[in-house]
Amino acid sequence: MSEEKVAAKLEFFKSTLGCSDSEVSMAVSKLPSLLGISDEILLRKIKFLVNEAMMEPRYIVERPVVLSMSLEKRLMPRHYVMKILQEKGLLNSNTSFLTFAKLGEKSFKLKFIDCHKDSIPGLADAYATARTGVLGSVSAREPLVISDCSYIFQISSYEVFMKDLGLPYSTDLGRSYIVIRGCKCTLQKL
Repeated sequence: MSEEKVAAKLEFFKSTLGCSDSEVSMAVSKLPSLLGISDEILLRKIKFLVNEAMMEPRYIVERPVVLSMSLEKRLMPRHYVMKILQEKGLLNSNTSFLTFAKLGEKSFKLKFIDCHKDSIPGLADAYATARTGVLGSVSAREPLVISDCSYIFQISSYEVFMKDLGLPYSTDLGRSYIVIRGCKCTLQKL
């Protein structure tokens, strides 16, 4: 990678995360592969981590490994599982999103999916489907039926509707669609 490209990438981190030269240098020294990730992909991950997972930019800079993880196949599906478990009171409030993100797949499923299969039916199927990246190809008007009780809609970035999770829902969608932002659900007419 040329010196100009490295300098541009470092400037991108400084401006996007609001950090100093030394903080950027530390992040890149921890994970040099960050330099090879496109600005567009990094920006999408940073926006998600800051706006949805509520991570502080400084926290991200100190733990840059989270920027190397797949947004669609790891970060977003696991964040949704975390929110559901919190809503149901099944997750310690001290559990950080980074804990969810860093676990290997087998450990994550064992600790956060499999042990809740009886209390939250449909969670394992929804998580497995979300990890395949199917969400990106599902339109707002055509729900993806995961099981008899689970639906996934792609409205703007990542929204999941699951009747069995105890979220508000409508069985008569007609010419309407479900918009879910976080764990808040609204019914909108087309």
